Amino acid sequence: MASETDIITAVIQLVVSFLLLIRAVITFLTSRLQHCQCCECRHRELELEEELDKERSAAATAAQEAMAMIARLQKEKASLQMEARQYRITAEQKHFYDLQVISFLKEMVTKLQKDNFSHQQLSFSLSNAQDEEQRLLAKVCLSA
Repeated sequence: MASETDIITAVIQLVVSFLLLIRAVITFLTSRLQHCQCCECRHRELELEEELDKERSAAATAAQEAMAMIARLQKEKASLQMEARQYRITAEQKHFYDLQVISFLKEMVTKLQKDNFSHQQLSFSLSNAQDEEQRLLAKVCLSA
């Protein structure tokens, strides 16, 4: 895909080529005008001057259109750059937020694992105490 710079360069090259062609036509028409010095050539001279004016007008229009296109492309480029910056900032903020969430979740998992381990130890100790109590109760009952 061609970049905007490539497109602008191509447009400028086309305009320059077109202007060089117009320049050659103008030079040709001017030289033809210079050769028409007799009365019979006056009518042809007027036609050539009219054609020359049209060519000048076409060249000016082409240059204006090229400049308008370049300005539009530059505006679009600036807009796309702004949008890209905004997306980058949003992505960076989301990445930072995601890192914070991951860190928080890791802390929660660690805490839950510690709490679960403590709960298991407490359950084990309570179970052992109940077993010991039942054994003692059984001994007391047997000895009585």
